[in-house]
Order: sequence, then structure tokens, then C-alpha cells
Amino acid sequence: MPGKPRKPASCQQRCAPTQLGALMHELLGAFFDLRAAGQRIGAVADWGGGTWGILRTIDEGGPITMAEFARRRAVSRQYIQKIANELIAQGYLTLADNPRHRRSGLLSLTAAGRRHLREMSARIQQELAGWSEGMDGKSVGDATRVVAEFRRRITGTK
Repeated sequence: MPGKPRKPASCQQRCAPTQLGALMHELLGAFFDLRAAGQRIGAVADWGGGTWGILRTIDEGGPITMAEFARRRAVSRQYIQKIANELIAQGYLTLADNPRHRRSGLLSLTAAGRRHLREMSARIQQELAGWSEGMDGKSVGDATRVVAEFRRRITGTK
């Protein structure tokens, strides 16, 4: 007995992988554009390290080991260590003793690091104000939700 005839997939179902591919392409392009803009305003080191991202993450979440930071970002500990060493040398971070693990110190913000973060955040807000001119807030919110869902599916997180 033949089964029920299958309905053809809707365009929404058929087109989603192609549209997601286009979104991925745009996100990759945006990443490089944002990194270049970040270098221009001092939020990203000349070699591409995310100064602002590290300072912001520690400011919001508190002291963290380099290994934990690397796991959260899916990058090598050595990459985080390179950025952290620069920020320590500039007086923006300290490496404090970790009561849980003698060999893995905790990265913490200094007062100078908090000031630098505020200054970079203000410059970023100025850039965002210019870039957002004429954009619809609802559309930006919708795009943010789609990108967040895409990231969750890539990483397998909820």
C-alpha cells in the first residue's frame, strides 16, 4: 500500500540553508570589517587581539583564568595569553593568585583598565550611533535574535 504522497517542501524550508549561508557570508565579512574599525578606534590590537572584548568580559564576569577565557571564546590559551600579557604590561590587567589552582592565575581589571574600558566603550558607542543612523530598531533586534540563534545552533548551546 503506497504511503501518503509527500507535500513538497515549502520555500521557507528549502530556502533556509541558502539564506543561512548568505547570513554566514555577511557575518564573516562583518567580523573583518568590525575588526578593522576596532583597530581604528583602539578597541582591537594592531595584530587583531580583542582588547575591548577581554576587558569587557572581565569587567562583567569578574576574575577569570586564561584557560577558562580561552574555552569560552573557542581560541587557544596562548592567544588569550598574548593579549593578556599586553594588557598587563599596559597596566590594564593584573594576574592574581588563584586559590583554586596555584599555576592558573586570575586575570583582574585594574582601575586603569576600567578607565580604558569606559573610554573605548564611549568610542564604540559613537561609532554605533553613526552606523545606526536610519536603521530600524525592530529590524536590528530581529537580526540580533537570528544571529544569536545561529550561534547557539553552531555551538550546540541553549
